[in-house]
Amino acid sequence: MVPVHADLERSDEPKEVTLTPEDVRRGWADIPVSSRLWIFSNSRSGCFLRFEVAEEASWLKLILIRGLPIEAQVSRPGGWLHRRWPGASRSVLELWYRFELQPDAKPGTYPWPLHVSLLLQP
Repeated sequence: MVPVHADLERSDEPKEVTLTPEDVRRGWADIPVSSRLWIFSNSRSGCFLRFEVAEEASWLKLILIRGLPIEAQVSRPGGWLHRRWPGASRSVLELWYRFELQPDAKPGTYPWPLHVSLLLQP
């Protein structure tokens, strides 16, 4: 009997995000391929990707996430995405984000507002 498990490795995730005056005028900022996730799971019932948005990111209204099987949206405090991986599988996801900004957002450099984790389905 092989124990069920799941692993997540991240790379290329920025430490911060810079909002330009143009981003603020437009109301959003695109962050192209800013996360690469390597996922391994042998769970037949699937796993959950958890996207947590930092509470301090008051400048942020919504995050659109592309590069997943379906486009996802998260806002504070975050959200879950369930995915089934067939048998023992390894997936690589290259994610890019569009940060929808609050109307009162200011240009500047901010800590990266998103944390991604992986959990087995109970």
